[in-house]
Amino acid sequence: MVSVPRATHHAFSRIRYPITRRSAESNMASAKIFFKNGLKCATIRWGEGFYQISFRFNEGGISVKIIIVGGYGDIGSYVVQKLVDSPHQITVAGRNLKKARSLCSRFKGYVGALHCDVEHKSTLVGAFGNFDLVINCAGPFYKYGANVATAAIETKTHYIDVCDDADPLPKLFALDSAARRAGVTVLTGMGWNPGISNLAARLAANLLDEMDDVKIAWAAGSGDAEGKAALAHTLHGFTGQIPVLRKGKQINVPAFSEMELVEFPAPLGELPEYLFGHPEPITLPKEIDAQNIEVRGSINPSWNNRVIRIVRSLGMTGSAKRIDTTAAFIHSIQKLFSVGGVKHSGLRIDVTGRKDGQDRHLVFNMIDRIRPLTGTPCALAALMLLEGAITRRGVVAPEMCIDPVAFFDRLSDEGFKIMREGRL
Repeated sequence: MVSVPRATHHAFSRIRYPITRRSAESNMASAKIFFKNGLKCATIRWGEGFYQISFRFNEGGISVKIIIVGGYGDIGSYVVQKLVDSPHQITVAGRNLKKARSLCSRFKGYVGALHCDVEHKSTLVGAFGNFDLVINCAGPFYKYGANVATAAIETKTHYIDVCDDADPLPKLFALDSAARRAGVTVLTGMGWNPGISNLAARLAANLLDEMDDVKIAWAAGSGDAEGKAALAHTLHGFTGQIPVLRKGKQINVPAFSEMELVEFPAPLGELPEYLFGHPEPITLPKEIDAQNIEVRGSINPSWNNRVIRIVRSLGMTGSAKRIDTTAAFIHSIQKLFSVGGVKHSGLRIDVTGRKDGQDRHLVFNMIDRIRPLTGTPCALAALMLLEGAITRRGVVAPEMCIDPVAFFDRLSDEGFKIMREGRL
């Protein structure tokens, strides 16, 4: 990291420094430095015998402060892992300070720990004032609503979450004007699905002239996800009425209905998929002109789905409190539900439409572990925001503010492959 001298009189500066040695590789290479609060970028450029730093100066130094709420959980800890080697200061926050400190001790260098409670906004407001970016991984999101985002806006702090429930979205998008006035980005649903699924649909929309259907299907290996919040989310998403887009109109339909067989890459194979409550049918129509959008889900092996159906029929998912109790019980015996399962999960997005007057069917497939599939997109979005690649302010979903090509390039650099089928 280059030490940047303090420049108190100029909003924009160019400084040239002589150098005596450089390699061919570094010649005209670029790097970026991120500045606190304004998230302004500086570019370092190497030339013949000098390097030049061009930057918009902002008091406060070059290290951005990031607080990760729920950072000691299954997904949050992976986001911490992905960001800990960045130049930014990372703090793990949540109700259990002991768990936060335990996670921090695993990493070299300084990772801070802080107490805050997602159910008490005053603790969030008190915590966020000293930070530049809030990353919220504290689920289940249907339970905690928009508390964390509201506190981020009040403290004028940028915000990213991995919200995978539809329930908080009306409250979140009602905060759009407040977020714009505060000058902050509130990015919701930046994980696996939603997240990767949204950007695959956005990419398809960019490639096609017209879109008809967007069908998103996920399949979780029962030996994959380990968090209790993920279990609660699954039970909740398979319960009650859920949003879909049908013939261009938002309607609610029964969850766990309209089974379809969907083919995933090995080792998952063909699985029965059921309608599932998710954010994509709510957010995608804000940006994408499709007629039908729906999300389906399933657990591998399939007998897990039969257990969920029985649990539902017994009324064990009839309220948030009952879901908590049921999820805690299943979590305590989760190894039993992993029998015959695989430690991989899959995502498939089918998009139909037209290109040059011809019918087209595009398919996007991914398979990996849920933890990296969810945590990596979130961490990448954080870096893209800090680099200035995300500029839209207000409440947004991934498809509203992220270039899908740039995102998938970076995801590929992280070792993930998204397979696309179908010709244009």
